[in-house]
Amino acid sequence: MKYEDLDRNGKIEYIWDYYKIPIIAVVIGLIFIFSILNTLLFNREKDVALDITIRGMMMDVSSPTQGAEEILDEDLAKLLEIDSDEYRVLIDFLAIDENLDPNMRMAYEAKFMAKFPAEQIDVLVMHDDYLPRLKEEIPVEVLSGFDSLDDGLKVYVKEDRLIGIRLEAFETLAEAIEENRDKYSVFIYDESGHKDLAKELFEKDIKR
Repeated sequence: MKYEDLDRNGKIEYIWDYYKIPIIAVVIGLIFIFSILNTLLFNREKDVALDITIRGMMMDVSSPTQGAEEILDEDLAKLLEIDSDEYRVLIDFLAIDENLDPNMRMAYEAKFMAKFPAEQIDVLVMHDDYLPRLKEEIPVEVLSGFDSLDDGLKVYVKEDRLIGIRLEAFETLAEAIEENRDKYSVFIYDESGHKDLAKELFEKDIKR
């Protein structure tokens, strides 16, 4: 029977039998194209304006929902007057707990060390247990302009170089740690690609 002689259902069955693979390929192609356009136009990943990397204890951080993390990011972006449509503040927590699974600890450490050559770190928030290593291995910015701040909130190297401020002194950033905030200090990575913005965070968020 010729195609012209088939009824409506017959024509549909005929087309499906003979063109099934091309039709499926076209549908898959359209879905793929739509997903790419959706990502580019509506869900495009925002550029990181400021990377805040935290090395701390799991027990000091609540298990916030993604929404809570986004609120903190948005609060910091607002504080720094960042265009939140294009940029974001990234808070990256990397645990240092001794009782972590060894593979997990290695993964956190590897990610941390990989961020330096990639220039992905701007601000470091460190637990006191990590400070000796920071002072020996990680170059941080020498700070100035905090003479009025209580000496108990300052972190020095060789008693004369101010390199960090205790997390307690910060207003918005302190919300990143829920417990034992008095055991954390904040530093600016010396090779930060956004050093001016990192300094602005110190200037605007530290309680005087």
